[in-house]
Amino acid sequence: MSILDTTKFVERLRQTLKDTKSLGVGMKSPSEKFDYLFNRCTDIVRDYDVDFNNKLEEFWNDRETKKK
Repeated sequence: MSILDTTKFVERLRQTLKDTKSLGVGMKSPSEKFDYLFNRCTDIVRDYDVDFNNKLEEFWNDRETKKK
């Protein structure tokens, strides 16, 4: 089983924070900035959960295969 590579998720978080900071000038209210940040972070966490679940499933399948 390979280890889940979290680097891509951390990089996405960094980019999201950078985008939020630069977009802040054009956003009309702090709530818009919060909504943008919240939605992007939610997307990243959801994608991480999917990858994590896939890796766990792969691990258990590999383990079952080795037992046989």
